[in-house]
Amino acid sequence: MRVLKIICLFFLATSAVSIVEGTLRIHSSPAASTALRDSVYGTIMSIIVAVVWASVFFGVREKTPIAWKLGWGVIVVALLAFLLTALSHTLALPDADHPLVVSAAVVVVGCAATGYWGFWWNRQKRDFLTRASSDRKPDSW
Repeated sequence: MRVLKIICLFFLATSAVSIVEGTLRIHSSPAASTALRDSVYGTIMSIIVAVVWASVFFGVREKTPIAWKLGWGVIVVALLAFLLTALSHTLALPDADHPLVVSAAVVVVGCAATGYWGFWWNRQKRDFLTRASSDRKPDSW
């Protein structure tokens, strides 16, 4: 769990740096420019991402069952983001380099890595669900 907390804090810190960078860019952009609009949207997205990672960190620290379920969402979104980015780059390869073979390798490697992390995350279920059930107070009839 310690590594998972560190990962959450790393992404939270990355989002915080992005918020600061976007805010500085907003103040240095001329009014009504495209850069200003992109900076505002980017900063808003960074704030949302920071709130999400702070919530995930709190959920992992407290070992809430919803955090375990959201972990599956993080794994799936990470796979989709990886595939989208990697496959978009393989489309730019010339035909002589066999882009379909490279694309297939990207999908296989991405799915293998996701399978590993899915297996690891499934093993963490016991920690989240036993913690949640042990915190429940018995009915005081």
